[in-house]
Amino acid sequence: MRLLIMDGYDVSFEAPSLEHLALAFQRLQREIGPVMSLPTGPVIFSGEANCWPFPHPWGPEPFVSGDYRPNFMYQYEQREMRGKEVCTFWRHHMVHPSRVIGRDGHNRTQVLPVFLPFLNSGVFMGRARSLQQLFAFTTEVLLRFGDFDDQALITVAALHAKFLRRPWVPLQVDHSGELFASLHGLSPERLSNDLKAPPACDFNGRVDHGFFKAGSRPGPWDRGTHGGNGEDGEHAAEAAAAKQMELRELRGSDVCDV
Repeated sequence: MRLLIMDGYDVSFEAPSLEHLALAFQRLQREIGPVMSLPTGPVIFSGEANCWPFPHPWGPEPFVSGDYRPNFMYQYEQREMRGKEVCTFWRHHMVHPSRVIGRDGHNRTQVLPVFLPFLNSGVFMGRARSLQQLFAFTTEVLLRFGDFDDQALITVAALHAKFLRRPWVPLQVDHSGELFASLHGLSPERLSNDLKAPPACDFNGRVDHGFFKAGSRPGPWDRGTHGGNGEDGEHAAEAAAAKQMELRELRGSDVCDV
């Protein structure tokens, strides 16, 4: 069982279907692993451009420095660091590269159009067993360090897992915004242009465009349109047609009617 948790009041949910979201999650979980112990894989958290709530020296927007526990000393097994050092350490040691090689079938190095280096605790998704393990681990971290701010707690838990000699990785961050994207300090209009996608509020256009990468790949409902044949292909084609009808029914007014 997969669970999606969102605590924000300003969330735009643009996936055209739950099946679509599940496929995107499965693919991203395979890509950004590794799965070192749990067969259910890591919990995936949204990324964001800013490091919060710990203090840091960067600016201007989207960087906003917090003042959370700047002089508190976090004692890990392999090192120690103060709260004011957390953001700098994360930036240098906990982030996937903003350039990737061979992405989307290309051989050359590409710059990711969306790069969200820091963890955002407000949106995350994982299988039930992985979430149970992560919550048990964060409880251990809470008792050890006493962080009651949720984003600080998850950030510290990720650092704690890095320094522990444990055979599993409890969480990963969606740095490229493929499944989730926290848009604090970012321009949705500019992102749409960079991604060559319809504007964020154009739900109809984004369904047609297949903005989420899983939408451009064959799913269990559309195998008949990708080389299926015989009776199975006919059934799959009927399922694909039903899915297209479902998407049409989902379409209504833009989500940004304000």
